Amino acid sequence: MEAADKQVKLGDWSAPDVPLADVVAATEALFTGGLVGPYALVLSPVLHGQTLKVSRGMGRTVGHLIKEIADGGIYRTQLLSGSQGLVLALGAHNFDLVIGQDLIAAYEGNEGLDHAFSVLETLALRVKRPGAICRLEG
Repeated sequence: MEAADKQVKLGDWSAPDVPLADVVAATEALFTGGLVGPYALVLSPVLHGQTLKVSRGMGRTVGHLIKEIADGGIYRTQLLSGSQGLVLALGAHNFDLVIGQDLIAAYEGNEGLDHAFSVLETLALRVKRPGAICRLEG
């Protein structure tokens, strides 16, 4: 959330058409910054639940309509709380995964006939272009 370079103020997501309008506004903010997509949407559990409502007159869930714009996918995470979300312009030039510690196995010992091992690896998301993130906050 802190790395986001752009922000869109959320409307009332309990109204069925507002989530789609807010996501469109966020993708437009990214597009005007030169980021053409594909876009992914990351939501708090509260906001994600709001995308499961059926849109008036469309006969489809709001999330289904949003997937037309966020073709990189819609994801739910416990790391965001309340009315928080992110729209990301995907691409290797915007983000990548960095390996901090490559995969290693450590022997922990035996418990009777069983042998216990720990397998460790560390990964971190590296933000190369903060302008590729638009924060959604209510």
